[in-house]
Amino acid sequence: MLFTSYEFIAFLLLVLVSYYVVPKKFQWLVLLIASYGFYLSSGIKQVLVQLRPECFRDIIAVIALYRPGPM
Repeated sequence: MLFTSYEFIAFLLLVLVSYYVVPKKFQWLVLLIASYGFYLSSGIKQVLVQLRPECFRDIIAVIALYRPGPM
């Protein structure tokens, strides 16, 4: 499981508060960090460590293959 219910509530509150506190110019950065926390908090970190990607394209490919859903 990605988050426990308490972790998810804390994560969601942190993202919402920081989204509205940060100036509009930098809100995209808050969403980028939140998506990093959402995608890379599971076992994908271990997969990335084992594969040792050499460039950003490798990281994108691993994330796309690891997460569920249509490609």
